[in-house]
Amino acid sequence: MTVHHLAIVNRAVAGIVDSLRADQIPPRQANTADVKPDPAAGPGVVEEFDESCRDVQRAASGSAEALRTRLRFAHPWFGPLDASQWHYLAAFHMNLHLRQIDRILEFAARA
Repeated sequence: MTVHHLAIVNRAVAGIVDSLRADQIPPRQANTADVKPDPAAGPGVVEEFDESCRDVQRAASGSAEALRTRLRFAHPWFGPLDASQWHYLAAFHMNLHLRQIDRILEFAARA
């Protein structure tokens, strides 16, 4: 489920970064309810996660300056962020949950 959540968030962030870089505000408000994983998510989410990572990488390609957008889009907890801040948040978020996955795997290996 954690991997599925990361895939959902990565895709959303890539879309937000794309919109901000195109000088547009995304059409929908960011909402934590939209990034809940499917409890029935299976092994297929690994490929979805890989694709979502490529989406974020593609959206953030180019110069760092290009990510410092004029427009901002509100995160539900952190408020208005430009594209560079959304990209940074995606990296922080992924690191947080990848550490969580490592702990889950360590626990499972001991069981």
